[in-house]
Amino acid sequence: MQELQLSTKILFEDECEKQYVVMDDGTQLLAMRSIAPKETRNGHTLLMVPGWGTLPLSWKGFIEEARKDFDFIYFETREKASSILPKKAERGGIQRLSTDLAIAIEQLDLDQDKLILVGSCMGANLIADGLAYDKYAPKESFLIGPQPKWPMPFGTRPLTRLGTRFTLTPIRPFLRYWIKKTQSDTPETAAKYIRVIDEASPRKWWYIGKPIARENYLPMYKMLKKSVVLIAEKGDKMHKAKDAQKIAKAVKHAKLITMPSNKATHSELMVYKIRDHLGFSPI
Repeated sequence: MQELQLSTKILFEDECEKQYVVMDDGTQLLAMRSIAPKETRNGHTLLMVPGWGTLPLSWKGFIEEARKDFDFIYFETREKASSILPKKAERGGIQRLSTDLAIAIEQLDLDQDKLILVGSCMGANLIADGLAYDKYAPKESFLIGPQPKWPMPFGTRPLTRLGTRFTLTPIRPFLRYWIKKTQSDTPETAAKYIRVIDEASPRKWWYIGKPIARENYLPMYKMLKKSVVLIAEKGDKMHKAKDAQKIAKAVKHAKLITMPSNKATHSELMVYKIRDHLGFSPI
């Protein structure tokens, strides 16, 4: 599979308002925010929590479409390059990350009756965790590519117990190979995943990813009482559609939508689906 080179930034990153939200352990997390044009604004805020290590560039089509009528917030979690972690930052797991989101919602002064949460992969799982433990109550939540367990190469999960923060650097070539050969359906998908690996901070990934990699999220999904919309990505090798289908069967009040590909969920097509589900007019 041919490797592609990706550009670095999207227009949203230059035009948005940037604000650091301070967590209860001193960690600072970046929220990037834009306000929809007055003539098309629908009065709702769409807050996105992207997947592990994901860059805004991966969501270019989605973001540019969502900004047309939603007030839009792109919230970066602890493992991202933008985060500022004190030496004694709490490690936690998915519960720590969902608490971060709850604090951000409060500090950003968001009206939860008009709040739409959208999460992908780990972002979907952490949104679900907060819903399960009543940390927030948005109008609706869209969970893209949710997973019962964090995907890892066969045989490497024990490294989360035995390895150290120095383990990531020597295994990067193996992770690139694993992504290209087994986890990517297109060269574009491979390029964005490999870039995440190349730009990863060993310290942040180790302290934050270690507990996340060992968790089973299906019991947490079974706790959900509020309705959610689960998005299955047909043909996606990392976020398998069968995983979303499995979770949908476990959640009492879940609607399952199947999108044609990972690329489609990251594009304007996903925003169209969100608007349609909420009963909002097309732009």
